[in-house]
Amino acid sequence: AQIAWWHYQHTLDLEFLRTYGWPLIKAVAEFYSAYLVEDKSSGKLCIPLSKTCEDTVFNSAPDSRLVKNSLIDLAAFHALIRDAAKAAQALGLEEDASRYSELLTNMAELPVSEGEFALADKVLLDLPQSHPVTLSPIYPSEIVTAAGPEKLLPVARKTLERLWRCSSRVTVGG
Repeated sequence: AQIAWWHYQHTLDLEFLRTYGWPLIKAVAEFYSAYLVEDKSSGKLCIPLSKTCEDTVFNSAPDSRLVKNSLIDLAAFHALIRDAAKAAQALGLEEDASRYSELLTNMAELPVSEGEFALADKVLLDLPQSHPVTLSPIYPSEIVTAAGPEKLLPVARKTLERLWRCSSRVTVGG
């Protein structure tokens, strides 16, 4: 679905979007929207049962493998629903665009700490994470692009600057 949207973004081929892209984008958005449920404590839509890629490393007990709002999944959900809203808007499907935009507005937000996407130790999850989850809102889900969302652009820039400063490639001349 994301590739179909990217194709439209780069070509502006509205006929491709209408004929091939939109049916795929809408089907994927509907599939993932069905997973969202209201979090009673925050009132936001969340992903109730998700599985992080570290579960086999940290959790041998099957009942502790499913968590709420795994960051990689949350970033992907944001991107999928956002792209569906934009595709619907491009096609003039205002009802769909409005519904997906409302879902996105009411979805659990990506964790931000001190002006950056939260590092793993700052992310409140039901289990630990070991890899730099700060990247997931930026790549590969493309949740933040040069086009926005505007409020996350400085967060993404600051996160990337910090990752660059911490990178081993800096010390080896990469």
